Amino acid sequence: MDWRFGVTSSTSEIEQLGTTFLQMKLVIENETNLNQNNSNSLRSMVHMELDLPQFYSFLKEMQKANTNLQMLLN
Repeated sequence: MDWRFGVTSSTSEIEQLGTTFLQMKLVIENETNLNQNNSNSLRSMVHMELDLPQFYSFLKEMQKANTNLQMLLN
């Protein structure tokens, strides 16, 4: 995952000036063959730009997913 944090410094809409945002690039592995001996995977990139409330909502969902995965693995 790559990410950048920014602040809007120029826009045609005065309400947007000074707002913060986060740009993220996620690399997602898509399994094409579930056989672990001969595993092929394809990677796709997802680009996202989120304002801070959206980012915190996304973070909360990722933390929930992580908790659920940890429960399944234990």
